[in-house]
Amino acid sequence: FVSVETDAHGRPFGRFEKQPEVGQSLVLTIDEQIQFRTEKALREAVANVGAKGGTAIIMKPKTGEILAMSNLPGFNPNLPITKGEELKNRRNRAVEDAYEPGSVFKVITYSAAIEAGVLKPTDQIDCQGGAITIAGHTIKDGGRYGSLSVSEAVEVSSNVAAIKTGRRLGKDLLLKSIKDFGFGKIINAGLPGESPGFIGGTKNWSEASFGALPIGYQIGVTPLQILAAVSVIANDGEWIQPHILKQIVSTTGDVVLQKDPERRRVISKSTSETMKAILEGVVVKGTAKKARLDGYSAAGKTGTAHKYDPAIGRYAPSRYYASFCGFAPVTNPEIAVVVVIDEPRLGLHHGGQAAAPAFKQIAEMALRTLNIAPDEVNSEYPESDKPSVIDDSLPLEDNFELEELNSPEIQEILAKYQSNDNLPETDNLEQTTVDKTNATNNLPPKNTANKNVVITNETNSKETNSKTPSNMMTGNIKEPQLAILTFSEGEGSLIMPDLRGQGMRSALQRCKDLGLKIVFQGSGEVVEQFPAPGTAVSSGIECKAVLRKIQ
Repeated sequence: FVSVETDAHGRPFGRFEKQPEVGQSLVLTIDEQIQFRTEKALREAVANVGAKGGTAIIMKPKTGEILAMSNLPGFNPNLPITKGEELKNRRNRAVEDAYEPGSVFKVITYSAAIEAGVLKPTDQIDCQGGAITIAGHTIKDGGRYGSLSVSEAVEVSSNVAAIKTGRRLGKDLLLKSIKDFGFGKIINAGLPGESPGFIGGTKNWSEASFGALPIGYQIGVTPLQILAAVSVIANDGEWIQPHILKQIVSTTGDVVLQKDPERRRVISKSTSETMKAILEGVVVKGTAKKARLDGYSAAGKTGTAHKYDPAIGRYAPSRYYASFCGFAPVTNPEIAVVVVIDEPRLGLHHGGQAAAPAFKQIAEMALRTLNIAPDEVNSEYPESDKPSVIDDSLPLEDNFELEELNSPEIQEILAKYQSNDNLPETDNLEQTTVDKTNATNNLPPKNTANKNVVITNETNSKETNSKTPSNMMTGNIKEPQLAILTFSEGEGSLIMPDLRGQGMRSALQRCKDLGLKIVFQGSGEVVEQFPAPGTAVSSGIECKAVLRKIQ
């Protein structure tokens, strides 16, 4: 560097120059090829399901070495912040963004219960027809399940079974196990800006906590935290600190620092072996069949979690995190992978649909790049014998109000962590007559001769309010006027089209072609719809669409 001395008037009178010294070298754990291909696979996964973004991390579960870490949207830290760019968008989402993981978290619930001896792998759990009431609210499964074994309950991702398991553990054991698996504190992986996440119920435990924590709500985790936790199963019950720095090497080639990651036992080797077999069943015949690898055995768990929206003070009914976290090969795990997809398109928003295929692509690539020999193909469940299971059930049904299980404390924390993903404010629908609405959208007038169209006007009466769906976004929305249009054409089973991004006129025409009724709320473009795109529907059912003006 050069140092120039100046007088009081700024005139230079002295100059000192020092030649740079050769510094020490940092050796990272990142594998260049795996990093490049992981970024490519994540881009494809996000594009395939029309998602907002995503995160993928690969780690060696036995050593904690991070082989790849990719985020979308990304940024180039070498470039200065451009005009209009917000600093909050320049973050490493893999370690900074805390989210509610949903069903992936059931791995911790079941591991803790088996370790504590309150649940045996051979136990049967009564799923009560797929519904359980907690604190006055009903939580449902994706199917009407009766008595299931522990393995079957995990394979179909039963909420009822997980909640009952959490009850068996009790508050103290459940919270202790969550902390033992590394949640609620910083990992210290060597990356700036790490978030500790949060654990609900530690201060204000309530009966509702038993309905939330065991299935991955009321807890905020980072993708790296959940990867480290699932790696406990892969690493014979030991938690090992994920890290990105391997060595520091001097100019003479001497190793100045060799990373010695923290290790601690969380569960016994026996419990980890039991969980390996259970999680392999999830991939072989459960919600994660799309994560099955060619030539390698794999194990893991899917997750589909509603996103909390601080703009409306509740969970958004059509915005999700879809995730999968797993490891391979099962007999001798060499890699662990987590994939989190942010807001995949409705209809493809389950973990088994959006994240599991990305795990398959990334894991197969990494294993071959590392020259890991394929293990023996599991023939216990031949393709023809596998039961038909949906990709992943919704963690909670739409008629269950998620936010009602959350205390003000939890809602405040959720708002903090989700503040980067606020939705724009909802526009109110002007109080107009249905004829004016029709004219704006080139629809037939009320006395139309088209007998296939029946238009009715719903005013802001108590009757109208009762017809407004409970899972529509509320916030500070005034009671809107709803135009319900019924089309008599079309019979039989249909596939619900994707209306998002379309105006009222275009969405109306799509529904008309299929013989569907539709209720509009707001104005502008469709941002949310019910049923979800790709859902099987019948002619004549009532659909809902929320519209907003896109700035």
